[in-house]
Amino acid sequence: MKFLTTFLKDLKLSFRTFYIYIEIALAVIFILVMLFVLPENFTTEHDIYTLIELEEPAYSSVRTLFDEGAEADRLIYLDSREAIENALLEDREAAGIHVFQSAEGRITYDFVLQGYESPKLVELLKQTFIGDLTTYMPDYEDQVSITTLGGAREKLSDRLTVLPVFLVLNSAFTGLFIVAAYIFMDKDEGTIKALTVTPAKISDYLLAKLGMMLVMGMLTSLLVTVAIARGSAHYGPLMIFMAAANLFGTAIGLLLTSFYDDLMKAMSSIFVVVFVLAFSTISYFMPSFSPLIIRMIPTYPMLVSIRELLYQQPNLTYVYATAGGLLAGAALIFMLALYRFKKTLTV
Repeated sequence: MKFLTTFLKDLKLSFRTFYIYIEIALAVIFILVMLFVLPENFTTEHDIYTLIELEEPAYSSVRTLFDEGAEADRLIYLDSREAIENALLEDREAAGIHVFQSAEGRITYDFVLQGYESPKLVELLKQTFIGDLTTYMPDYEDQVSITTLGGAREKLSDRLTVLPVFLVLNSAFTGLFIVAAYIFMDKDEGTIKALTVTPAKISDYLLAKLGMMLVMGMLTSLLVTVAIARGSAHYGPLMIFMAAANLFGTAIGLLLTSFYDDLMKAMSSIFVVVFVLAFSTISYFMPSFSPLIIRMIPTYPMLVSIRELLYQQPNLTYVYATAGGLLAGAALIFMLALYRFKKTLTV
């Protein structure tokens, strides 16, 4: 009953401060950017301005190859070399190609580039473009076989791929900042010291803070997931997992605040912890770089677990195992924070 009273009081007071509105604002801004600014899938493809100066029947043959090739949707046909160069001045990410017949009678492909491309990039562009054309040559046979290790998984859109990062860093670890702000606010006002002369327990106080941040984290994570993923997410397991992740992040915040008297002194430690936790996003986006030391950072299995819950057939065993580990870690860190608060609490 004491815990419930403290929890409801903290929840009511949280709406009178601006901290909770910061988290809600971040969620809304993320939704607006993902839905109305960024495309569902990012692409590195650019336009290729094209000029074909050949006599028939060579012109028709090359034009047919271009129109049927994999690059067809990127080709923009122009009528002069000068027009290509002017177009490249307007579009600094585009490239050009000029096809003509040399003095020796050979068909020549002349790439027109911006000038900042490295030799490797030039060679890659050349081989990619020519390779696409060869697939449409008569009697072409594909001799390449592809073997996928670890089992084939469906490909998520780029928008859904980014979603786990926001859920982990905002819904789970923004609570680290916010709970620290509330704790230090109570320290400045003497609320925590007053617990020593009241029937309330410090454990009830800390548990109420966990509960308050849990409600905030669950609301924002549900809001963002519904807006971005819609029917693609498995909401039941996701909410269970986000609860575990939120409790883990908030427990870390409680432990950090037990070592400092005000927010400014604690900021350096908070930023170091958040930076280390956010470092795992590198391996999340670049699976080829995933050393063991990064995969041991708690946020890495968090990211992978949330991504699993966006697949049609998620690995729920992995998700629940990770959630169990986070809950165990949250309980251990909370006990350390409770010990620290009791040890340092004086009238």
